[in-house]
Amino acid sequence: MRILKRNLASPTVILLMAQTLSIIIAVVSAERAYPLGCSQQDRTYYDFENYPFPPPDFPIKTTDDYMLTRRLGSGKFSDVFEAVDVQLETKLLSPKGGGPATTIDPRTLVVLKCLKPVAERKIKRELLVLSHVSQLPNLARILGVVIPASYNHVDFKYRVQEMPSLVLEHAGCNSQWFCHSKDHFLPEYEIQYFLCHLLVALDHLHSKGIMHRDVKPRNVLIDRTNWTLMLIDLGLADFYLPDTKYNVRVASRHYKSPELLLGYELYDYALDLWGVGCILAGLLLRREPFFRGKDNLDQLGTIVAVLGTADLHLYMKRYKIPMTPEIREIIAKYTLQEGGTKKEWSSFVTTRPNNNDENNNGNKEQQVPIPMPSKSGLDLLSKLLVYDHQQRLTAKQAMKHPFFDPVRDRVEREVKEKMRSNRAKWIIGKEKS
Repeated sequence: MRILKRNLASPTVILLMAQTLSIIIAVVSAERAYPLGCSQQDRTYYDFENYPFPPPDFPIKTTDDYMLTRRLGSGKFSDVFEAVDVQLETKLLSPKGGGPATTIDPRTLVVLKCLKPVAERKIKRELLVLSHVSQLPNLARILGVVIPASYNHVDFKYRVQEMPSLVLEHAGCNSQWFCHSKDHFLPEYEIQYFLCHLLVALDHLHSKGIMHRDVKPRNVLIDRTNWTLMLIDLGLADFYLPDTKYNVRVASRHYKSPELLLGYELYDYALDLWGVGCILAGLLLRREPFFRGKDNLDQLGTIVAVLGTADLHLYMKRYKIPMTPEIREIIAKYTLQEGGTKKEWSSFVTTRPNNNDENNNGNKEQQVPIPMPSKSGLDLLSKLLVYDHQQRLTAKQAMKHPFFDPVRDRVEREVKEKMRSNRAKWIIGKEKS
């Protein structure tokens, strides 16, 4: 017994016990979506600062390899275009065709993400993230990188610098943002189906120790004809390491989680699940975006108007988040306006203008009722849109929610097939490069 006591009291044993306890606490507190993040990986897995550029993992392309067809969008960090892969188009042309194609073969379409002037470290981070997700289901794959000859050339120091472009997989000609369109509402079955596929994408992404940090309808493309979903734009994605402070100036305003709006830098994957909750709220309650703040402070106020103040104060106290004068003022403003109590989600199911009625003649006073969402849908919403990021469902937990019972088996079958297909595409791509 004396030997046992001496061993237990040794500094080495105490250190091992402390390390084990810290891991147990991390697992218990998160349960949780891959709480160790990238910390068990070799440093080269997440060290984008030292990632080589041009990247060794992807084919290097030129502007002559692609023909632009249309602009798809523009953002703060990039312009996005649809383009034809000229080499692939040439291969697919029939030898007996005798001339250029008169129509575009959808198989030749790619997306060109033309980067605006940004720090090279940001480009490296996105490329390293993309290198880890090439085989994951429901995520856009990178096909190559276009690097202009003038990029980082010393003779071009005082000219407008041409930036690299990322060549990405196309989501399909029929793709749309994951939200209701002006003329058509997604039925609940499609909401269940596509949301489950989105959670699959996020769970796989999180399993790689990566946070997306910009989940919103525009970054989730669905194809209702072919029943596919693609999570795109990993420009803000980052590698998760426990107890690491991250920039809170991420995500689009209407989809920012409370921890971002409160300046809490020790966040994790849970901010992606807040984005999922915002998408679900917009779909079930037919209000997009659901939280509509005029700026970041006002965005927090719109959340307080729905979730109340009691849980917010508990959340801030638990994580020692300071109550700044600006935050106190916005809470007081919305408490005075809305009462400060948590609202029932069903209270947002009211009426909307009947824009689809041909006999309406633009009379917006004519209203039609919004169908009541299922109880399971509202219950899932209540478990995603909560202040405390540790209490939000993880992507894996959310997929097990009864809301997805009608689609879960189908989604699981499709995901298994997609992973086999992605593996095959990855092997072929490696052989070509």
